[in-house]
Amino acid sequence: MRHPAVLALALCAPLGVRSTMADEEPLPDPPILISAPRQDVWAALTTAAGLAALEGGQATVDLRPGGSIRRHADAKAPADAAGWRTWPVLAYVAPRLLVLGGDTPAGWTSVELDALDRLRTRVRIEHVGGPTGSTERVRMEADDAAFVARLRRRFPSRPDPVVTALMPLIGSWEERSEEGGPVLAWWTIEVGRGDELYGRSEGRARKPASASLERKEASDGSVDRWIFWREAESGRWIGGRVGGGASELDPYEGGGIGITDRRGELGALTYSIERPAADEEIAVERIEGCIGVGFRWRRAGSAK
Repeated sequence: MRHPAVLALALCAPLGVRSTMADEEPLPDPPILISAPRQDVWAALTTAAGLAALEGGQATVDLRPGGSIRRHADAKAPADAAGWRTWPVLAYVAPRLLVLGGDTPAGWTSVELDALDRLRTRVRIEHVGGPTGSTERVRMEADDAAFVARLRRRFPSRPDPVVTALMPLIGSWEERSEEGGPVLAWWTIEVGRGDELYGRSEGRARKPASASLERKEASDGSVDRWIFWREAESGRWIGGRVGGGASELDPYEGGGIGITDRRGELGALTYSIERPAADEEIAVERIEGCIGVGFRWRRAGSAK
């Protein structure tokens, strides 16, 4: 199985344009996404305990160039027992890249881990110098598919964490510096779920998930708008502020999402949006690049 590297960072475009393109053009096959932080996936591939939990049996790991990873299906097999398999470690860059030797001196396999955000990892597998016969290639692809299936059993798939974090925020909100204080700005948040990224849609295009956030300043009526969408080839959420630079979306384990806007003279301005409590309020904290004080949002209208 060969998954070419894709590095994508695009400037924002209107949601309507993206939706039209998605309806007319079939999107690429879904990437291999694992619902776990990259550090956790790395540990599953490069530690004895992680490999035993992932593959069963037992493993020994000497993680260094010239070292090796050894596995045995029997958890109680002695070190000199028959049945051990050995993969030489050719190179590694923790926690991103692992390169292992293959069955022939010229063959090797790389496993690359891309951190999509704090909660998801994209896995890319590439074989170089391996068997070229069709039967061997089919076997290799089957082995890769089984390996990915074991990874997903170890880290069960869950809904896109960005969509999960944004769904409770749909609607109109008032931004206030303190409880009962004057309205500083009005926010409007819209989210399109898109099609499920892990599945396949035979015969039709898959529509990417998308999000639109708008902030209208109460003092002068000025408006900032951010547009994001889930990029099909990588699974990343890309986009940014309309008329400005690129921004990032970063979901949090406990619920909520961070939005970092690179604004030049103001530095990095981050809105950290938490999951709303039972009283339907959202705590928001400006982290860096501005005044550094907390404020509250109150819902201004019913959710859409």
